[in-house]
Amino acid sequence: MEPAREVSEGQRLERGREEAGCRLESQTEDVGHLQTHFISSTLPLTRKYLHIAVGEVLTLNIQHTNPTVGLNTIATAFNILEKYGRNLLNAVKPKFWRSVKFNNPVFKSTIHRIQGARHVLSLYGYTHTSQDGLSFPDEVKDVDRHQVASVLFEVSTFRMELGLLVKASHPHPQLFAVYMWGAASAQEIHQPEGEKELTADMPVDPSTPDPVSCSVCGRHTFSVFCLTCDWHLCQDCDCLYHQHPDRLTHHRLPAHTARQVGTHTAS
Repeated sequence: MEPAREVSEGQRLERGREEAGCRLESQTEDVGHLQTHFISSTLPLTRKYLHIAVGEVLTLNIQHTNPTVGLNTIATAFNILEKYGRNLLNAVKPKFWRSVKFNNPVFKSTIHRIQGARHVLSLYGYTHTSQDGLSFPDEVKDVDRHQVASVLFEVSTFRMELGLLVKASHPHPQLFAVYMWGAASAQEIHQPEGEKELTADMPVDPSTPDPVSCSVCGRHTFSVFCLTCDWHLCQDCDCLYHQHPDRLTHHRLPAHTARQVGTHTAS
């Protein structure tokens, strides 16, 4: 995205975020159309989500599990976090709104399982930690409605984006792929230091072509070249990106064929 367009897009999202916060705070109107605009943006996740480090949430909870299972588990936890936020904005709050107990079955089976989920509760105002749970500090008499509404919008929108990723219908899955698969591969993580040094010192065979990295995550060698997108994609990113209905007809070549016809050279 060009710098000028990116600034304009960022300003548009900021206005939408402010409008959504006001609507959620007053509980008068739906924010679905604002979420649709938010999801359609191609800005990096760090520009879209200002309160929640959603990229970190993905990285911490998906790297060592099946991606679909991981996405569903995160989505379930954020569904519960969304309910906590909506309860805090209700004119008539639940009786025990000031605290979240660790032994609550719903908490244990959802939020407790996701790294980064407790931080969202702290953004809502549950900043005091005790042996049995989280709570609002005694000196805080009521919730910060504007803060809760702002965080709630991100929680709800992220949950929607996760659902679209699971159904392979997200318009821009590449924004998420770098966080889901962009960390060091399992070989890089588990390879002993001695083996890394030995590998680094090995002479390079000039007859062996340099591996081409995935255009999306940048960490894995490509397994498919898409002639339509002009992208080199690893297996995971190809699966995530090309299951979208609008991209099912893209013409893709396996890596060995792409190398033979000369499309493997990185642009």
